[in-house]
Amino acid sequence: YNNAVCEANYITQMNPYSTDGENSMQPVEYGTSTMYNLAGVQIGAGGEDVTVVSLDTFRIPSCDFMKIDVEGYEPNVLLGAREMIMNSRPVISFEVNAKKSPNIEESSISILEGMGYACHNPWPDNWLAIPK
Repeated sequence: YNNAVCEANYITQMNPYSTDGENSMQPVEYGTSTMYNLAGVQIGAGGEDVTVVSLDTFRIPSCDFMKIDVEGYEPNVLLGAREMIMNSRPVISFEVNAKKSPNIEESSISILEGMGYACHNPWPDNWLAIPK
């Protein structure tokens, strides 16, 4: 399925480039023996339509734990899961990425603190949010 999770529901297109590491913005040659740093790589050859949905769209009845590592789009995912997070109060593991999430001014930490979470940084770039 060509789906992505974000703060709203819309259609977008896949990017054909890796956006991380030494291969940043180089076309990915699928089906070859070329080696890539796959952190942050998009899946697909590029140009494919992708349905973007918020997690709240799924009306998930309960959630105990979430792990979010989406290369800078963590705030977008959190905003799209606000209802589920407020109702279920899961523990959340998330990355704080130096990349800026488009169209979102708030950080993941400020979003989660605003939802009544305490945020802790036990590992570099990776955080845990615990309901207060």
